[in-house]
Amino acid sequence: MAEPSPEGTEQQWLHSNLSVEIVSGEDLVAKDTKGMFSSKAVSSDPLVKLFLAGKEVGKTQPVMKNLNPEWNEQVLDNYSFQNVNINKFVTDPNLTLKIYDFDKASLNDPMG
Repeated sequence: MAEPSPEGTEQQWLHSNLSVEIVSGEDLVAKDTKGMFSSKAVSSDPLVKLFLAGKEVGKTQPVMKNLNPEWNEQVLDNYSFQNVNINKFVTDPNLTLKIYDFDKASLNDPMG
């Protein structure tokens, strides 16, 4: 993605849309143990969250007990840049993808 100029180009990219499909992951780190008394991690329940200009704008469904997940999931479909804070986007124009281990009972654990 080209970096936007703070002067005069807002109208060009503000009227654009973004579509993102998350396909798969390979050899992800194990975060979940077999049971309460086990200390060795053997699996994960990965999901991907997307952040645009620091704001979460989408996420996949978790793929349970899988270190090589296949999502094939359209996470953003024609996402409008009009939903983004212009000032924040100019200083942080990045689309960031973060992988988490889904946990029902606690916060999702970052995986990388």
